[in-house]
Amino acid sequence: RAVMGQKCEHEFAGVPCGIMDQLISSCGQADHALLIDCRSNDTDPVALSDPSVCVLVTNSNVKHKLSGSEYPERRSQCHNAAKILGVPALRDVTPEMLDGA
Repeated sequence: RAVMGQKCEHEFAGVPCGIMDQLISSCGQADHALLIDCRSNDTDPVALSDPSVCVLVTNSNVKHKLSGSEYPERRSQCHNAAKILGVPALRDVTPEMLDGA
């Protein structure tokens, strides 16, 4: 469902968005964070049961939209950097690779 929602945003709304919003909307569980692997779209709910942990959700009221945003440019920059470093994605870069770059 998340991938279908992302595809709709890409193709019908013309918004080049990521997958995080769609994954949390379709896979989220009460009292859990969601660990997301954006390569495989695998998700893992992480219980927020530790009473010493406090999660604060705020609304900054900053208005933004993905269409016309810098998201596509940043995505392209990350793709180009990964290509230069010879890896599929920047998450595959090691500290040693950066030292040699």
